[in-house]
Amino acid sequence: MSTSSPAAGEKLAQRISHILALLHQGSPLDKHQLAARFGVDVRTIERDLHQRLHGIAERTPEGGWQLAASARSSVPAGYLNRYAQLAG
Repeated sequence: MSTSSPAAGEKLAQRISHILALLHQGSPLDKHQLAARFGVDVRTIERDLHQRLHGIAERTPEGGWQLAASARSSVPAGYLNRYAQLAG
């Protein structure tokens, strides 16, 4: 049994919750800056944004990422804070 799976899962949860928090702050996000911030490949961030945050994150016309309009009213900030705390 691999001991890296729980750590990898925890890292993923922390990265996703942090990206969600950044999206809720309102400024467009750059995938290259996110990759550098989290120490992962740009393709990992693309997978996070395209698949894991599908319907929550959307591309801006300039190529950045922002909170999708449909998610702005459906994800209360209090829930996001609670999720971030649970994720560590």
